[in-house]
Amino acid sequence: MADRYELQIGEQRMPNAMAQHHPVHPVPDSGMAAAIGGLGKGFEKLGLVALRKQEEYDMLRVEEANNMLTQQFLSYTIDPRTGVFNTHKQRDAIGLSQGFAERSKAMTDGVIKDLKLSRQQEDMFRRVAVKTAFPFFNQVLGHENREYEAYKTASANTSLELLRQSVLAAPMDGITEEHYERVLATYELLHLGASEETVYAAVDEFVSKLETDRIMTVASVDPLLANEMLEESRDLSPEARARLRNYLKGEVETVRDQEIVRELVEQFGTDNPVKVLEHIRDNYKGVQGDRIASRYKTAVSEATYREDSLRKQQEDYFWNDYYPRTIGADILPTEEELRAEFEAGRISSERHRAELGRLRTVQDWNTTEKTLSRRMGTAWNNLTRTQQDEMIMRHMGITDEQRQQVLNDLQERVGDPSMTSRDTSDARRAGLITRDEEAQLNNIINRYGPETREMKRVEKARFETDLEEMYQYGSASNMNIRRNFRNMARRKYDEITAALRPDDKNFEEKLMKAKEEALLYAVDASGMKGSRAYTRRINEYAPFSKVIEDQINAYREEPTRGRHIPVFDPSDITLESGQRSDLGSTSDRRAFLEEIAPSIVQTANEIDVLPSVIAAQAILESGWGKSRIGNNIFGVKAGRNWNGSTRTAKTKEEQDGVLVDTEATFRDYDSVGESIRDLGRVLSGNRYTAVRGEKDYAAAVRALHAAGYATDSQYAKKLINIIEANKLYELDVKIIGL
Repeated sequence: MADRYELQIGEQRMPNAMAQHHPVHPVPDSGMAAAIGGLGKGFEKLGLVALRKQEEYDMLRVEEANNMLTQQFLSYTIDPRTGVFNTHKQRDAIGLSQGFAERSKAMTDGVIKDLKLSRQQEDMFRRVAVKTAFPFFNQVLGHENREYEAYKTASANTSLELLRQSVLAAPMDGITEEHYERVLATYELLHLGASEETVYAAVDEFVSKLETDRIMTVASVDPLLANEMLEESRDLSPEARARLRNYLKGEVETVRDQEIVRELVEQFGTDNPVKVLEHIRDNYKGVQGDRIASRYKTAVSEATYREDSLRKQQEDYFWNDYYPRTIGADILPTEEELRAEFEAGRISSERHRAELGRLRTVQDWNTTEKTLSRRMGTAWNNLTRTQQDEMIMRHMGITDEQRQQVLNDLQERVGDPSMTSRDTSDARRAGLITRDEEAQLNNIINRYGPETREMKRVEKARFETDLEEMYQYGSASNMNIRRNFRNMARRKYDEITAALRPDDKNFEEKLMKAKEEALLYAVDASGMKGSRAYTRRINEYAPFSKVIEDQINAYREEPTRGRHIPVFDPSDITLESGQRSDLGSTSDRRAFLEEIAPSIVQTANEIDVLPSVIAAQAILESGWGKSRIGNNIFGVKAGRNWNGSTRTAKTKEEQDGVLVDTEATFRDYDSVGESIRDLGRVLSGNRYTAVRGEKDYAAAVRALHAAGYATDSQYAKKLINIIEANKLYELDVKIIGL
C-alpha cells in the first residue's frame, strides 16, 4: 500500500494529522482510510519526542557553558595566585568593577566560541550568563570599594604622620596655619560626604594629639619650658590639657628638686649627709622637704657608686696593667712615675699614698739588706731567706708583735672569698711578712679555691644571723653575759673553721658541725646555760639551754646545701714524660694543671662529667695552655646566641678529611675559670646527655665526639691518648672515687 499512498510532511517537518489520498488513486474503502490516519498520529508523537530531546540537549549545552563561565569568574576573583581579590589591593583595586564588566562579556563570547554553540543555544546562554555574572560583579565592586577605603585611609594616615614628624622635628615652631589647612584637607578627603561638624571634630582631635606630642617632646628635655607651653597653648582639648598638667606637675617638681639638690651638693658635698639633711629639714617643710631629702640621699648613693666604680677601675688597672709591668717584674717605679699615674687619674689617691709608703719601705728594705750583707759578710749568706727577712724587719723597727698581728689577720682571712694574693703582696711590700710567709699564704689561697671560700663566707654570715636571732630580749643585767656568749661563740667558730682543710672530703659536714660545737662551747663558758631568753624560733621565753638545743636541732635537720668539692692536688698526677717539644716542661704542664684544676673539679661535679675528660679537652684544645685564645682554653666559638665579648683568631678545621687554615670568632672570657664553667653549660645541653653520668672515660669521650663536639675525626682518640699518657684517670679516682 506504500506505493499507493504518499506521506505528506508539513512546513515544520512534522507529519500531518490526516492522511491524504493520492489524487490519481481513489480510496478503495473506509478501513484503509482508518489505518492511514493511525499511522499519522504515530509520526506526530515521534516528532514531539525529538523536540523534547532537542530542548534537553540545548539546556545541557547552556549548563556546560555556564559552568565553564563560572569557573572562569572564580579563577578571576579568588584564585590564590591570580585572583584579583588577592592580587589587587588598595590603589590597584580601583577600576576592578568596570574591568570585570568588560571581562565578563569577553569571557562569555569566549565560551560560546570554544563550545561552538548553536544560535538558539547562544541566545539561551547569554540570558543565563547575565544572571551568573551579577553576584560576581557585586563581589568585585565590594572589594574595590573596601580596598579604595583602605587606600584612602592609608594615604591619609601617611600624610598625617609626615606632618606630625615635621612638627616634632621643630617642636618650638608650633602648629602653623599651614599645618592646620593640611590636616583639614586630609580629613575632608577621609570623611568624604560627612557633615562639616564631623570633619572639624576629627581635625580638632588630631591637632590636640599633635600638640600633646609636641609638648611631651619638649618635656623630655626641659619640663619647665614644656609647662610654659602648656599654659600658652590653644590647640589642646580640655581633657588633653588636664592630662598634661597632671603629668608635668610631677616632672616640674622633679626638676626643681634636682636643682635644689645640685646646689646642696655644690655647697656641702656628699661627705657629710647628716649635716645636709639637717639643713633640708630646717629650710624645706612637709612633702617637699621629704622629696628633697630623698633625692639628696639618692645623689649621695650615686656619687658613692661612681666613686666605687672609679676606684674599682683604678684598682683593676693597677693590678692587671701597672703592677705586672713594674713591681711584679722587679722594676721599682719612681715617686715621679707614681705621681704621674695619680695625676692622670689611673690610680686613686689612696693607692698613690699606699704605694709611695710601700716604695719607701722597699727602698729602706733594699738599703738595709745591702748594709747587713756588707756588715755580716759570709755570715749573712749562711742565713735562710726567712732569717734574713726577719733581721731586716727588726733593723727597720718592725716589732715581732706587729708582724704577728698582721700574719694572724691574714691567716684568719685566708678563707674569705674576697682575699687574694694582692693582700699578701701588699703586706710583704710593706715589710710586715716574709717572702716565705707570703708564698705559704698564697698556696693556701690557691688550694681553697673560690667556691670553698664562698661556702665559708655564707656559713659564717648565717651563723652570725643565728646568734642575733637566738637571744632577742633580756634585762640590762644580763647584757654583758649575752655579749660574752656571742663573742665566745664567734671566736670558737673561727678557731674551728680556720683549722679545716679544704681538701678534706668531709669539709662541708665539718663546717656545718662547727656551728654546733661553737654554740655548745659558748653556752657553757659564758654561764648562760641556766638563764632564760626570748627567741624568735620558738616565739617565747625559755631556758637558754632549750634555745641552744632547738637551734642545734635545726642545724641537724638542715639539708646539705651542696656536695663538697674536694681540692685536687696536681702533684698527685703522673704527667707524661719524654722529649717531645710540644709538651713543654713538666713544671709548665703541672702549673697549667694547677691553674685549671679547681674549676674543672667544681664543674665536673656539678654536671656529672668525668673530670679527666674536661682536663683532657683543656690540654688538647690549648696545647697545655700555650695556644689558648685569651682565657678561652677550649676553643669554644661564639655562635649567634652568644652575647658576651669575642675575639677572632686563626684556627684549623677538618673539611672533607683535610685540615685547612681558617679564621673564626671565639668566645672571650674574664678568666680561665669562666671558660671552664661555660664549657660546663655547653655540656649540660640535651645534645650531650650520653656524656653526663658516663663513668668510663673512653666511652665518655666517644659519646662527646659522636654528639658533634669537634670536627676532627681523631678527636676521641686524641683525648683518650692524653688521659692514658698522663694518667688523668687518677682524677676520677681521687675526686669521685671510681
